[in-house]
Amino acid sequence: MMILDHPVVPLLGRLMMTYIFATSGIGKVFGWSGNMAYMSTRHLPLIPVLLAILMVIELAGPPSW
Repeated sequence: MMILDHPVVPLLGRLMMTYIFATSGIGKVFGWSGNMAYMSTRHLPLIPVLLAILMVIELAGPPSW
C-alpha cells in the first residue's frame, strides 16, 4: 500500500512541475528564432516582448513556488 501523505510526495510533485516549466523556458532561450517565427504566424503584436515575458515566467516562476 502506498502512503500518499508522506512529506516527500508534495516535494516530488513540485519538482515535476518545475521540470515541465524549466524545460519549456530553456527551450525558448535556445530556440528564440523558431519561437519568434511561430508566434509571427499567429500575428501576435510585440513578439520579442511577449517571448521575453514568457521566458521570465517559465524560468523564474517555478522556483518561487
